[in-house]
Amino acid sequence: MPLAICLGVAWILLSITPCWGSPPSAGDLVFRQGTEPISDAVMALDQGGYSHVGLLVGQPNEWQILHAVPDDGVTLEPLAEFTAPDNASHYAVLQVDATPVQRSNAIAYAFSRLGLPFKILPADASRGSGIYCTLLIHDAWAAAGLDLQAPFKNINMPLARGRYLLPSGLMDSPVLHSFTTCP
Repeated sequence: MPLAICLGVAWILLSITPCWGSPPSAGDLVFRQGTEPISDAVMALDQGGYSHVGLLVGQPNEWQILHAVPDDGVTLEPLAEFTAPDNASHYAVLQVDATPVQRSNAIAYAFSRLGLPFKILPADASRGSGIYCTLLIHDAWAAAGLDLQAPFKNINMPLARGRYLLPSGLMDSPVLHSFTTCP
């Protein structure tokens, strides 16, 4: 069988049965190393291995990702699309140590932000004009009463001055666990 067909079949199988070690729950986080130019910019600042994150919503076999991206702002897309090779060179799932009520509240908050423009803002800026991926996750869990205790990074560049939450900072949260990496 030609390699291209084998790879295609393997991708379909991975999309149907993700490589998670334990079953995820709505509200868990899916990190990816993106393939778009903004991912290169994030990786220049943050060498943690991942450039983007989204909130897992829905249910098994119908998982979707709620996240903030430059072209669409806060949007919803199928997990298979979020983790497809065209969009992600690899991804990881981190489970959030939270109650069912906190999960529900975090998801509700994130859904309330659908359509909000993507904007890279320092941590102390008003979120009304836009938001970026890690801050969306941070704010959703904060609204649910869970402090992720994620360290922000001070950045001092001409177009970005202030404290920012980078993917590696979010991954350092002590309330995230069961790290699973997928090809």
